[in-house]
Amino acid sequence: MEYVAFLSFNETGVPTFTIPYYQAGQEVAPTHPREPGHPKAWETNPTANVHLLHLGNTNLAITEVAWVTDDHASLLLRTINRVQELEKVVLVDVSAGGTTKVVRESGALLQLCDCIRPR
Repeated sequence: MEYVAFLSFNETGVPTFTIPYYQAGQEVAPTHPREPGHPKAWETNPTANVHLLHLGNTNLAITEVAWVTDDHASLLLRTINRVQELEKVVLVDVSAGGTTKVVRESGALLQLCDCIRPR
């Protein structure tokens, strides 16, 4: 089995502080100083989550991802196979635990025919 592991961080509520960065010969700090999160012992800490994604069918490539609701409850994935002859658009319902539904499936010939319009 093949998996992708990744971390996600949530720094909501973590206090920041400003670090001005000077370069040689500058008397004024640049207009975009860095503001890293740096909580003190009693303040809110960032949270981190580890995620594992089972790749399953590794013959597919995800070419587009788009949120389709303002509350980020659903997203669309556009996938193609390695030889780029089959496409699937999959709706993922994040709020229902990641359930999926194929909303469009087409082959390369169908896509080419969709572009041809009679005059």
